[in-house]
Amino acid sequence: MTHAVMEENTRLLLGACEDAVREAYNEIRVTLAARFRECGLTSPVVGVTSAGGEDGHRYLAANLAVAYARLGKRVLLADADFRGEGLLPILSDAEEAPGLTDALRGGAPVYVALPCEGLTFLSRGSQPENAADLLGSPALTQFFAKLCENFDLVIVNLPSAHAYADAATAAAALDGVVVGVAINEDRHKDLRRALYMLETAALPIFGMVALDK
Repeated sequence: MTHAVMEENTRLLLGACEDAVREAYNEIRVTLAARFRECGLTSPVVGVTSAGGEDGHRYLAANLAVAYARLGKRVLLADADFRGEGLLPILSDAEEAPGLTDALRGGAPVYVALPCEGLTFLSRGSQPENAADLLGSPALTQFFAKLCENFDLVIVNLPSAHAYADAATAAAALDGVVVGVAINEDRHKDLRRALYMLETAALPIFGMVALDK
């Protein structure tokens, strides 16, 4: 593995959150841990997607990763959202490094140590020609399975499930998903479509989280 350390200006979100927000993520963490035990998962690979809203699921994925790392867990936060801006803009001003796509093509990705003990970041890397094909490839399943040998939890940031098939396409590589739902918009149609896509792919839904964006 090629490693790097992200600059000190990394925007680790929970560090600046209000106590109520921090406690909300602690509660989500407890609920997810119970679901993992029920499913017999010791090193789960969890996708984070959304149904409606814009980019709230990015913050959900990043904060969940921070919350778990603070338990002393070895956590990998992997970006697999090739539709929007991805995770990097909310973490740092750094440029995109070789990441997930490069690893799946046989290259050497850069694993970035974030300034939160136990937390590692893998960027999405170079833009693929067809994101859905990449996320549905056996190489992705094999890659995440290998990562589980070194991490207690892998959190994968994915595009919105109501707008794109990516989350459902990646089902074989994931143990389940967490779905963020915008609470300040009328998104019932988007939620129904997202749940239909995920259920059609037989992808377990570990829970839904209300988002304010």
